[in-house]
Amino acid sequence: MVPPRTRYFADASALVKRYRTEAGSQRVSELMEHAEEVLIARLSIVEVSSALVRRARSMQIPSQEVFATLTNFDDDVTASLSIIELDEAVMDYAVQLARVHGLRGADAVQLSCALLVKRDRAEIPLILMSSDIELNAAAESEGLTVVNPTEARS
Repeated sequence: MVPPRTRYFADASALVKRYRTEAGSQRVSELMEHAEEVLIARLSIVEVSSALVRRARSMQIPSQEVFATLTNFDDDVTASLSIIELDEAVMDYAVQLARVHGLRGADAVQLSCALLVKRDRAEIPLILMSSDIELNAAAESEGLTVVNPTEARS
């Protein structure tokens, strides 16, 4: 059961599961459908688009199906996802996080966005939704609550 008034920050590793079937897809959909708000970094639009197209090419998925999936994603970006812009504060903090935790660049940007949202909008709890083990460990060490949709529910 999803706690009331829960806000999720979804990184690309979780968000992509909403648009292609893989481990954790059902859980991501459930969490997103019951969330007060789902936030993403603007970077996730690029990452998810790339992941969907690359997977479609490798699996020879028909172009009409890829187009429909990308259209669904674009509709969600416009209608139901809150976008965190990549401003100077986000990028500066991402550099610090990359240096402290040894994160990949994109993961440092994702974590920076989530932590700044948590700090600036503390009135509603924020949970990071991510399937990235390294990112999740860094987020937990920074005090974020994390849900990995590919893991069994506790």
